Formats: sequence, structure tokens, C-alpha cells
Amino acid sequence: MNMRVLVIGGTSGIGASIVKVFKDNGHEVTATGRELDIGSESARHHLVYLMNTADTIVNCAYSGSNQRELLFKAFDEYKDQNKIFINIESANAWREGQLTVDQIAYVTDKLALVTARRHLQKLPRQMKIIGICPATVDTKYNASKNIPKMKVDSVAIIIYNAVTTVLEYGIELSEIHMQAC
Repeated sequence: MNMRVLVIGGTSGIGASIVKVFKDNGHEVTATGRELDIGSESARHHLVYLMNTADTIVNCAYSGSNQRELLFKAFDEYKDQNKIFINIESANAWREGQLTVDQIAYVTDKLALVTARRHLQKLPRQMKIIGICPATVDTKYNASKNIPKMKVDSVAIIIYNAVTTVLEYGIELSEIHMQAC
């Protein structure tokens, strides 16, 4: 089955690896990056057009508030369609201990996104919504952190396998948590 995939935030990091894995497996992929300012009206219209043409939407946008806006928009538009919507969230949202102000902002954004997704999953819908929660991933944003990190390609392969499993077996998959070893 050839999928039409939209990767929002697909020009770097996890998103770029997701684009590569889907393309390498013969799927048609469109990627957007930071050049798409979803705060502008014209960009929102363009994004809606791209989402309309996709079977699978992967939401890798960095900002949690932008991710929530996209999740709500997708749910409103596509809840009665056979689409897959994947949110890249974060296992670090449940981190404990002393955090910096920047880390608190990130964790707060991601927890709000997880909460929104979980509540939407309880509503009647045909669209499949999956939350992917990787631990710290080896991207340029995490290069200076001296902690175990997941490989970007590994995260992308897990996402690809989740989507193909959902499609092949028609199962409901709500959330995947990943940890670096």
C-alpha cells in the first residue's frame, strides 16, 4: 500500500529521519519545516491543503502549543475519515527532579499535548491518533547533554512500523513510550 504522508516539522531532526524512512519504503512524502509559520493565515490554508491530501500526518512541530493547534484542527477536519495522525510527544514530559525554566516550559507544553491527545482519543472518531513519546533523542538540540540518547533513525523506524502495523492489522494504537539504553 502506497501512503501519502505529511511530516510537519520534517526538515530536521526526528522529522527528517521519518521522511527518509517513509520515502525509502516507497511512500509519497511531503515535509514542512520552520519556514511554515502557522501563525499566518496563508500558511494555515496551505497546511490544511497538505493535510487534506495526506493519508498519514506526522506532527513533529517543536512547539507544544503549535502541536496542540494542529491536533485540534486535524481532529475537527478528519475525525470521520480513515487517516492516521501521529503526535511526536516526549517521554521526558514525566521527568522529575530540578528543571531549568526552559525545561519546565518544554515539559508543560508536552504534557498539555499528551492530555489533549488522550482526551480526543476517547471521543467517537474514525481517525486514528497515536502519541509517540521518545526519550531524549540525539539531535542538534540535545548534542551538549551528557545522557543516554536514542538514535534519530531508530525513532523513525519505530514510527514507520507503528503506522504499517495499524494499517495492516486495523488495530487501535494509542501511545508508544521509548527509552534510551
